[in-house]
This record gives sequence, C-alpha cells and structure tokens, in this order.
Amino acid sequence: LPQSLGDMMNDIKNIIQGQAAAKEINFLMETAGVVHERIFCDRLRFNQVLLNLISNAVKYTNQGGDVTVTISEVPSPKEGYVSIDFEILDNGIGMSPEFVEHIFEPFERENNTASNVVQGTGLGMAITKNIIDLMGGDIVINSTQGEGTQVLLHLDMKLQSDVYVDGDVEQLPEVVGKKALIVVDSDDTCHSLMGILETLGSGVESTMSGDKALLLAEQAKDKGEEFDAYFVSWRIDDKVGGLEIVKQLRQLVGNAAPIFIITDGVYSGVEEAAYSSGASAFIEKPLFLSDVKKSIKGAMSMRDTDTEEHSIALEEFMGRRILLAEDNKMNQEIAITILEEAGFFVDLAENGEVAVTKVTNHPPKHYDVIIMDIKMPIMDGYEATRRIRSLEEEGKKDVPIIAMTADAFFEDRQAAFACGMNEHLAKPIDVERLFAILKSLLV
Repeated sequence: LPQSLGDMMNDIKNIIQGQAAAKEINFLMETAGVVHERIFCDRLRFNQVLLNLISNAVKYTNQGGDVTVTISEVPSPKEGYVSIDFEILDNGIGMSPEFVEHIFEPFERENNTASNVVQGTGLGMAITKNIIDLMGGDIVINSTQGEGTQVLLHLDMKLQSDVYVDGDVEQLPEVVGKKALIVVDSDDTCHSLMGILETLGSGVESTMSGDKALLLAEQAKDKGEEFDAYFVSWRIDDKVGGLEIVKQLRQLVGNAAPIFIITDGVYSGVEEAAYSSGASAFIEKPLFLSDVKKSIKGAMSMRDTDTEEHSIALEEFMGRRILLAEDNKMNQEIAITILEEAGFFVDLAENGEVAVTKVTNHPPKHYDVIIMDIKMPIMDGYEATRRIRSLEEEGKKDVPIIAMTADAFFEDRQAAFACGMNEHLAKPIDVERLFAILKSLLV
C-alpha cells in the first residue's frame, strides 16, 4: 500500500517517546539525505520491525542514557526504488559477542551480571529477522558489553511513480531562486535540511554559531540581499538558545521573512514564548521533505496574502495543527489545500479508527482541532468522537472537534453535539464559515 515514510516514523517516534521519557532517556530521531518518502510498504510489518528494535534499545539502556535513530537515504541499485538505512544507536548495557552471534535464534537470553539484567529476546528478534527477510532487507548488529549497541537495518522500498516523475522530486515554486539561512546545532540536522531545501529549489547558507548567524543576516541586509527564510534550532550552543537568536534576528531583519524553529521533540508549552520572540512556526525532527514543504507553503501564503483581514486570520492559524478525518480523496485534497494555504499543518486520517489512534499516540495538545467527517468506513465520526472524549489525558480528550456532514439538518447538528463535538459544518465547505468556526475555537 502507498505510505509516507515520514508519517510512519513520526507515529513510531510518538509511541517510543513515552517509554524513553519514563526512563529519562535522551531519545532523538534524525534524518540524513531523505528526499524520497512516498513509498509502497507493508505498514504493519514495518512498524513491527522498527518498534521492536527501538523498544529494545530503550529497554536495555539505563536511566539517563541515550538512544538515537538515524534514517538515511542511499542510492538504490534498483530502478524505481529507494534504499533507506536505519541506524539505532544506544549506550546501554550491550551484549557479548557470543550472544550477538545467536541473537536471531528463538529464546536466546543473556544474563548480564554487570547490570543485574537478563537480556531476553524470546521470539522477538527471531520474528523480526524473519519479517526483514520477507521484506527483502538486511540487518546487522554490533555490540560491546557495557558500552552499547548499534543496529543497522537496510530496506529497499518501491517509489510511488505517480509522485516522482523519473524519480525526481518536484521543486517548490515558493522557494525556487530564494535563499535560506540555516542555524542549527548538529551536522546531521544541517546536512539534512540543506539537502531538503536544495531539492526544493532554494539556495542555502548555514552555520552552527548564533553569533555567525546574526553576522550573516546583517551582512546580507547591508547588501540588499536579505535571506527569504531562517531555520533555527531550539538549541544552538552552550552560550545561547534558539529563542534568543530568533528574537535578535527578528529585530534585525523585521517581519517579512519567516523564521522556523527546529525542535528535537514535543514543544507544547513553549509556543507562546516562541511566537512572542518572533518565530513563525515549529518543525519537529525527524526532518522530512513533506513537513518542511508544508511549513514553507504555510508561511509563504501568509506573507504573500494581499488583504489585511485575511492576513490577520492567517496569523491566528499559522503553525496550528489540524487532524482531518476524511475518507473521500477529492474532499481530502480540497480541505488540505484550503487549510494549508491558511497556515495550518494538516495531518490526515482516512477513517475514524485512524483518527482515534493518532490522537491516542501523540502527546497532549498535539492537535489544536479536529475536523471529523461523519460517514467513514471502519469507524464513523460519531464513534471516533466518543472514543476521543473517553480518553483520560487532558489535551487529548478535550481537543475541539468540528463535525463535517453532507447535510445541514437539525438532527445532524444535534447528533454531532450529543456525542461531544463542538461545532458542525455542512458540505460543500463554506470557507468563510469554516474560518469563523476555527477562529472561535482557537482564539
């Protein structure tokens, strides 16, 4: 089935983050050179493999340790395919050479006396290896007892040919011929973002120093060659944080250019400080081309809008995240276009069951609002809303939900409100009414 590598990895990240946070483990997911993410893949098998491998890394890493997942695109020898390498690196308890040699055999267990932990894989690694073989992939494990483990997974996946013409990624007209400044804290982040922006058609300059970033911005301004966008890490170096750089950049260059903040993980609770400092939107690692593209389009549409009234509306929506639950392809395209042009980040769920899963797996307040179609296969909008309202966590169970129905009858409105929805919108979408509803729920 057609899948998005970015969506799959973000869902996995959201599941693992809770496990890592419980042990105060520094969990990071990075990309390196990934520009082809629309692929064909058995999502169930993919999730089984990655979740098992990353969960093991977290499980056998001591409290306060580090687990890093790096996703890299490498040239594929097969035409119409993309090769993806996954590295899962931890500084946990590690394994002996003898144990690693037999790790893919059922019921392998090792008693690690140094940490008083019995490392057991049961059928987990045997099944994982079997699934990887079925997917045509390879796995290598390197480990040193007492130091940590490196897992290397290689998968070849078929590209969606209707998305990539002759294997090429379509450039983004909004950035072609433009210039961006990257101010980040790691080589991996820098190379990944540079590759994405250059693929989309933008020129790029980069630095890992806050002071150098301000100098570059000032020099460009003096020459009349200002940067068209800035990408700034949440953390730059030991001396200064990303927000301070954002604030100084905004004072220096004014409000014309968007400034994006790159974060390692959940940023709920800091949005107000970031936006008041001058940030335009957040982009969360791992960095995928589709996420960066959405952010840029949202920011550019806000900057290029002509009417003051529309500009104010877009500023209120900029960087907000909507979950769109809709099964009809045409309705999906229409709604996504409208919402992204207004500055929203849009996450898609093709039915109510997927919508409930996404709300459950993401952290509280991940979604600012949900637009929920009523008539969907597997689980309809009413039942999905009831299940979301029954969740325990604040920021999940109380997320605003807008019903979207084919009819505007009184009975439809009553049914929507009865199951816990906040508002009702009839198809075809009235854009002005949609924005008015969103404004009333979000402001």
